[in-house]
Amino acid sequence: MGKDLNYDVFLRGEELRYEHLKEGHLVFFQRPLSCGGGFWLVRTYRHFFEYVIGYPISLSQGIEVIIMPAGQRSYRHEVEDCDDFQLLNPPSN
Repeated sequence: MGKDLNYDVFLRGEELRYEHLKEGHLVFFQRPLSCGGGFWLVRTYRHFFEYVIGYPISLSQGIEVIIMPAGQRSYRHEVEDCDDFQLLNPPSN
C-alpha cells in the first residue's frame, strides 16, 4: 500500500500470509471495533512481530511516526529534570 514509505495495511479480516512476510517490514494491523479500533504498527520478522509503538494508534499517527526522524517522534518524551517527571498516558482513540 504505502510503497514510498515501505509499509502495508491489513484491515479487519485480512491476513498476512507467512510466505508473503518480509523481514523488517512495517505493517499496520487494524484492531476490531470491539477492542476499541485503531491500528497496531509492527515490524515483521519470520518468527515474531515487534511493536513499533506499544499502544493502538490511528493510521495517520502511524504514518507520521514512519516519516518523522527517530529523534523527533512525538510519542517519545525526554525528561530533563527528574523533579517534574510525569508518565504520559497513551492517546485514547
